[in-house]
Amino acid sequence: MRTANPDQAAHDAIKAIRRGLDRHFFEADHRRLKTLRRSVADRIEADLALLDMLTGDANLEDDDREHDPAEDGLADADGFLWHNQVRAGLCA
Repeated sequence: MRTANPDQAAHDAIKAIRRGLDRHFFEADHRRLKTLRRSVADRIEADLALLDMLTGDANLEDDDREHDPAEDGLADADGFLWHNQVRAGLCA
């Protein structure tokens, strides 16, 4: 019968401990990162909601509130709709 090498047993134990610690800290870091990302996303949503309450639509630029013929074109939805209305004779 072969006897176990005490040095090898210690080496194997240390290796197993290191793998366990690596896995523990990786999972802990992943949980912390996930929590941090959720906190950042919640803060952004809260800020956007506040801006919407204060100014109406935070994504609406000041110059989008009025029709500007220079911006008419097929590149945006408003321009596309306006272009089609003109073609149909609904606008002058």
